[in-house]
Amino acid sequence: MKHLIEFTFQSLWNRKLSTFLTLLSIALSVCLLLGVERVRHGAKKSFQGVISQTDLIVGARGSPMQLLMYSLYHLGQPTNNVSWESYQEITSDPLVKWSIPLSMGDSHQNYRVVGTTQAMFDHYRYRGDFSLEFESGKSFVELKEAVVGATVAKKLGYQVGKKLVLTHGIGGADFGAQTHDDHPFEIVGILRATQTPLDQSIFVSLQGIEAIHDEQAEHHSDNDHESEGDESEEAIEDHATTVESYEITQITAFILGLKERIQVLNVQRKINEYEYEPLTAILPALVLSELWLTLSFAENALRFISMFVVLVGLLCMLIAIFTTLNERRREMAILRSIGAGSRDVFVYMLAESLVITFLGILLGVVFLFSGLLVFQPVFNRIFGLYLSVDFFSMSEVYLILGVFVSGVVLGCIPAWQASRKSLQDGLSIRL
Repeated sequence: MKHLIEFTFQSLWNRKLSTFLTLLSIALSVCLLLGVERVRHGAKKSFQGVISQTDLIVGARGSPMQLLMYSLYHLGQPTNNVSWESYQEITSDPLVKWSIPLSMGDSHQNYRVVGTTQAMFDHYRYRGDFSLEFESGKSFVELKEAVVGATVAKKLGYQVGKKLVLTHGIGGADFGAQTHDDHPFEIVGILRATQTPLDQSIFVSLQGIEAIHDEQAEHHSDNDHESEGDESEEAIEDHATTVESYEITQITAFILGLKERIQVLNVQRKINEYEYEPLTAILPALVLSELWLTLSFAENALRFISMFVVLVGLLCMLIAIFTTLNERRREMAILRSIGAGSRDVFVYMLAESLVITFLGILLGVVFLFSGLLVFQPVFNRIFGLYLSVDFFSMSEVYLILGVFVSGVVLGCIPAWQASRKSLQDGLSIRL
């Protein structure tokens, strides 16, 4: 065995250029295969990690997928709103630990505005146990204060102290949407990047949402009585500074955290059977998993392509060995003349394939982890993908074993060819 290993490595070293190129093709193929697997898992975790440690999301009666999309991803429109009385009654349940109300329907420069409370910054979690943090400034306190996500601040060049005007609806002023020009909000905080839809959102108080619509209505009413315009405007301005002056009437949806997660199904059923108005309560983790299944064709396509790349790498090894067989026929003949049997030649040639495959896999793993260590922060910051540098998962182990077995199977072809022809060549081979 020792002589076989020494002989195999010496033979590969004598053909070091072709051996290196074959090793490189297999290594890059394996690195791509495992990299795609890491990206697939990272994309799934990032997609499902948009919200964590949350038991239920509640909204008006409708599709669970639709509720998930407009409450978490801020896409689409709700079928209806939820009355504030229903929200208060449900959240007063002794099983409810905390709640986050959400009020949507306005926008700014095509970015969604979310009316909420301090509970959003206290209880919202994503990617396990990450909480919302401020890059600068603080949370809103006054009626006309706003907190913007990292993407909003970056794309629009906003800083703390900047004034912004909200637009009623999602289309923006260019599509004829009504703007609340008379009631600008001041940015008092900018959130740190989370790589979630929150980065593209603007947060204000629930009372602020109520105020701009209430005041807009009052303003239009005052325009019909120009003689009282100045006095009404002053009254509105005074009224705008008092948060308590505005009573919440309805919200879009709300998020619940329970004291005992074992009770989540009971609470969900109670909300779905709520008698005062039709509501839908969903388990976000379950609906997120269902939504990811609808996107599985993309990850399957990536995996399919990467497997073909690995196959090409192994075929490169097969071709490299085959192209050297004719040059090595005298070598095989000499081995036979000193007593090596056809089986010995087969084992010797197969050993070369095993060594090349093994070293190619090993080099591919080195490439993978080196790339992860270098580019992990970049992927996390730019693409929102958290690629773990953990040890191999079982699926990755199976892929590595599959590559190795495939290398062994393909290596048997030139080994069998060499063992069959070495006997008939003898020492009379013409070079």
